[in-house]
Amino acid sequence: MIPAAVEELLRFVSPVLWVSRVPAEDIELNGQVLRKGSRVQLGIGAANHDPSEFTNPEQLDFTRPKVNSLAFGYGPHFCMGAALAKMEAQIALYKIGCVGCPGAIRDNHFEYEPLYICER
Repeated sequence: MIPAAVEELLRFVSPVLWVSRVPAEDIELNGQVLRKGSRVQLGIGAANHDPSEFTNPEQLDFTRPKVNSLAFGYGPHFCMGAALAKMEAQIALYKIGCVGCPGAIRDNHFEYEPLYICER
């Protein structure tokens, strides 16, 4: 259950919310042209809450089947440290479950409150 909880947490609270890309050529997307060399901001945090991809995307669900999030990017931009980060998160959740809040992961219940950090 812990590996599934890590995947769901990464989807629900993505470590990276925005990425920038620069198109190598003009691309038409939904009637808009993305010009070669222009900067494009991609909201991958929003993509991880897309209702066409995830049933009840605003619900934290550790029993969600096969989470395919963009938490660590995709394709050639996939994070090389993703496996290590997931393993560390699994160990942390295991320790929290054993010491801090036993049964929370097993019972699929956490109280989540977002933390917003703004830098100036």
